[in-house]
Amino acid sequence: MDDRPRKHVDMDRRSMLRGLGWSVGSILLCSCGGPSGTPARVGGSKQPINVPAPVRPVPPASEPVVRVRFSRGTGSSQESVIGMPGQWTWIGPADDEHDRRLVRGRFTVKAGPRGWRITQLHGGVLEVPGARPLSITPMQEQPLHWNGSTWPGSIILHRMSSEGDGTIDYVSHVPMETYLPGVLSRELYDDWHRSTHESLAVAARSFALFESWFWSDRRHFDLVAGEASQAWVGTTGHRPSLEAVQATRGQLLMYAGRVIPAYYSSCCGDQPSSAIDAIGDNPANDIPPLGSARSGSCPCQWSPTWSWQRTRTHAEVSRDLAEQARRAGLPGRFDLDNLHAISISERNANGRSLSVQVTDRSGRTFTMDASRLRSAFNTSRKRSDQLPSGNCSYRMLDRTVLIQGRGHGHGAGLCQYGAEAQARSGMSMQRILAFYYPQSSIEQAWT
Repeated sequence: MDDRPRKHVDMDRRSMLRGLGWSVGSILLCSCGGPSGTPARVGGSKQPINVPAPVRPVPPASEPVVRVRFSRGTGSSQESVIGMPGQWTWIGPADDEHDRRLVRGRFTVKAGPRGWRITQLHGGVLEVPGARPLSITPMQEQPLHWNGSTWPGSIILHRMSSEGDGTIDYVSHVPMETYLPGVLSRELYDDWHRSTHESLAVAARSFALFESWFWSDRRHFDLVAGEASQAWVGTTGHRPSLEAVQATRGQLLMYAGRVIPAYYSSCCGDQPSSAIDAIGDNPANDIPPLGSARSGSCPCQWSPTWSWQRTRTHAEVSRDLAEQARRAGLPGRFDLDNLHAISISERNANGRSLSVQVTDRSGRTFTMDASRLRSAFNTSRKRSDQLPSGNCSYRMLDRTVLIQGRGHGHGAGLCQYGAEAQARSGMSMQRILAFYYPQSSIEQAWT
């Protein structure tokens, strides 16, 4: 077991309930000096932004299909080998199932200025004109082989530029229960307890259902196969994951009759965050099951990232902040005149860092979310040198900053290391989920 969750999935979840990058609203410029104290945020919750509250979804009566973007390629030379010897595959426009043809064996797909070009490795070429999405569906219920992995369901290729030289999104349309084992096998260790796998199965299903509802008419995919949503390996034969998904089939976390976006992270450091603070100021997050209050301590002390430390030079801090501001479209906004201090300006009731104040030697001071500063410090860094979470303190040394932190990930919802400790002590899936999502219920949506 290394110092990260399963193959480094820190579940620093950022659905579009928060948005992308830095915004003026999340970085507050001020001319004041350093803080006189570190106030607690009672209740661990900001006031939600003044927008109409979105409705969380009601559970569907039948198993839904989720759209998972598992790869993105760029350039007119983007070409992929798909399929396996002897496999029959339907190929054609995604919006016209009557205009599809059967292709046998392995083939490549390439986007050109006039449309899609499908070349069979044993000979034969199929042209699909236009920029419409391309559907690739096995004739039988078999996974599709692509770049050394297998992906269940149908694959839809979306060409993001009609000129044929832009980005291509590879999106798998897969039934929910077929999707989930590939999440669990990537998120958890093989030898972790059955109750941990079942707990994450229910949480991951609820999160995916919420994202599927939220994105249904906003973009061409619901989730990505990575840290921005949930890790996913595609098809898996991992027995603990398959059994946990089957045992909890159709079960969702609910509150007030609607599905919860059940966030989770690797290790909360026993300083959990609310979803409002960790994920975003959307009223869908402002519910008791996603608050920071728990009925007891989280037993995640055994995690390798329960506590950790990193260092940054003063020059690196200045460079990282300037680069992050530039990428956010605010060039020059955070150029420092020699770093003077970094301090925590706000914590929640559990002691978790929420916002940070940075001051240079000229007295210029600005405040930002702790998670945003973490993002700045992690840009272009190798994994071993990244900050596992934004929950940390800063100690100024002569030429460096000593960063000491607790936990791994955003700290909202289920703590994976804590859940495993509870499972080892004999707690059931139901009790684990009740601890991490208080006032929620587990309900059967489909069978």
